[in-house]
Amino acid sequence: MIINKGFKKLPIDKIIKLENKWLPSEPAFFEMLRTSLVSTLTQKEQDYLAKHPSLLVGIDPKRAPFELFEKIGIHSGISAEYLSIIAKKLSINIQVESGNTWTQVLEKVKVEKLDLLPGVA
Repeated sequence: MIINKGFKKLPIDKIIKLENKWLPSEPAFFEMLRTSLVSTLTQKEQDYLAKHPSLLVGIDPKRAPFELFEKIGIHSGISAEYLSIIAKKLSINIQVESGNTWTQVLEKVKVEKLDLLPGVA
């Protein structure tokens, strides 16, 4: 099952390129998969993610169980679970910036130093 671990680390775009190169006469399975996952996004959102495949996220570190940093600095909580699923489905990289207070997070998002606040509606 080591090959499956390797596939999980490849962005879907790279898998699609390999699929098109080595299986040009076969139906493009991974292209269809990506299309179905991304189909809920508007064209503007898809264009944004194409230009920004990595997003920097800010969280309120004292908002358990929604979002927090565990003692070893790992982002945890409900929003962490959602972000993980979203990152996999959209083939994007999500990095969570640590070491900020909520006030600092809000200031950074105002000046576009952070892309996303997952716990804010």
